[in-house]
Amino acid sequence: VNNPPLQADVLVFGLRGTSGSILNNDLPASFVINGIAFNSLAGAFTFDGNAITLAGGISNNSTVLQTINFDIDITGQRTLTTTAAGGDLILAGALSGIGGISKAGAGILTLLNPANTYTGETIFGPGVINVASVSDYGVASSLGARTFEQENGTVTGISLHFRGGTLQYTGTTPQSTNRQIRMLNGEGGT
Repeated sequence: VNNPPLQADVLVFGLRGTSGSILNNDLPASFVINGIAFNSLAGAFTFDGNAITLAGGISNNSTVLQTINFDIDITGQRTLTTTAAGGDLILAGALSGIGGISKAGAGILTLLNPANTYTGETIFGPGVINVASVSDYGVASSLGARTFEQENGTVTGISLHFRGGTLQYTGTTPQSTNRQIRMLNGEGGT
């Protein structure tokens, strides 16, 4: 990555075995990032700052929890990877845009913000997606605000699509959804 980053860079943390810290991005609003990666040497980071546009994935290949607190505009279906070795990931800022989330890796991805408005699919892969809220079509929640009209008959095409993995709800009040759920044949889901 360039220092300072340029549009479309991938931000990589932990290349030199740095210890974790609180970082504040001072990037211009809506700066385009092609990805964020925490490598195996990264300490625990808490990442604050201005909203960005995410045009790539986020991966936590470390053994510790990484926290991203800034808002993210998702431009397409983006893969968010966590590891079985404790490399969990918390996204606490608001997630918006026409893109969606595909969970990869065995760790825990926490979508903390109940005001997420992204309209793409949420695809559950290995591991856990932990959410603070669940809602009906078109209503903001940790799982976005996809509308019924956006559903389609493609292989994925459904708001909540399980390819294995677990949806874990940790909100404080009982909630339900009228969103369709699809489970990939032979992959299951919880």
